[in-house]
Amino acid sequence: MFKRLLLISFLIMAGCQTGIFIKETPAALTDIRKAVVTVLGQPKVTSENGRELISDYHDKKGHIDSALAKAKTRYYTVVLILGERRPYDIKVEVFQEAKTHEQQYEVIAEDLDLAQKLANQIETVLNESLKNRNVIDDFRAF
Repeated sequence: MFKRLLLISFLIMAGCQTGIFIKETPAALTDIRKAVVTVLGQPKVTSENGRELISDYHDKKGHIDSALAKAKTRYYTVVLILGERRPYDIKVEVFQEAKTHEQQYEVIAEDLDLAQKLANQIETVLNESLKNRNVIDDFRAF
């Protein structure tokens, strides 16, 4: 019974997650991934298609620290690259976890302020990389 209640509450929480969107980014997928790595460091998990990146654990300010893997509270960021082709939308979500038992953590909140801050940093890095591009870099004959 408890597991069902936990599953239902998780599904309700998952349905309420909003995240922060960066709309219509003209950058290529590889450039978006590079920008995410620049801001969040090498992702802990990357999906098979490379469109979902999950950061390593970080603090409230977004600083990655391996010691946070065992802290009482910790944060992690999920970046989703949405869309079939350019321009892509990027969704940034930051979740706060709290230690519930010896080695178990539970998501207790979504931090929209930190997600906005990280989304702004990713967007800045993307804009800088687009400024430094050459017209020849975007040309594809076929």
